[in-house]
Amino acid sequence: MEWLGEVPEHWEALRLRFATQLNPSKQEAKELGDQKMVSFLPMEAIGEHGSIRLEQEKEVGECLSGYTYFRDGDVCVAKITP
Repeated sequence: MEWLGEVPEHWEALRLRFATQLNPSKQEAKELGDQKMVSFLPMEAIGEHGSIRLEQEKEVGECLSGYTYFRDGDVCVAKITP
């Protein structure tokens, strides 16, 4: 990959989906209980340059259907579904 420059010999090129877990299971969130308050991150709370605003919270039970689960340390990317 000429555009990338020098890459260490021990690195392996592979698709992102094979190197990470995308859209992890909500089982971990379910184990918190339906009334546990958690951060809620609507798409508009993700800034254009990667900042996030975590002031919104919801109960786990409100978020289990129709939302993507994330936990501390995850990388969140705003997406638009057609």
